[in-house]
Order: sequence, then structure tokens, then C-alpha cells
Amino acid sequence: MKRITMKNVNDALACLNLHLGVKPGEKGSFCIQGAYGGWQLQRNCEAGIVGIGGFKSKRELYDMIHNIAYGVLIAPRMEMV
Repeated sequence: MKRITMKNVNDALACLNLHLGVKPGEKGSFCIQGAYGGWQLQRNCEAGIVGIGGFKSKRELYDMIHNIAYGVLIAPRMEMV
């Protein structure tokens, strides 16, 4: 099993924001927050920054980011089916 570093997590996060067409800090962009010995994926919304899920390990966060990015990529194709 490959070790997940913060560089891996940040690269996956940058890829997710790129797929969504937003820049870091813009409305709709994702960011990460570290606390309580874990990491949380957060989204910048109209109401402010909203946490998605609880605090997780870097590996769980990395997998979560990739799953969301995969969903973003296949969603337009699913409309055609």
C-alpha cells in the first residue's frame, strides 16, 4: 500500500478544483483543514466554508477526493444514458 503524503492530497485537491473549473478560494472550490489529528475536506459555499464528512486520515481524505473527482468526471456522461 502506497504511503499518502500531503503533497498527494494537495495534488488531488488541485485536480478536483480544476475539474470543477474553480480556483482555490472561489465559491464552489474545495480546501482541506487539519485538526484533531485528522483532515477534513471543506467546500467554500455562499454560506461560508462547509465541512464535508468528519476528520479523516490522509489516506481516507485522498480516496474521498478521488471519488468526488471521478463523480464529477462521469456525471455529464450519465446524463446521456
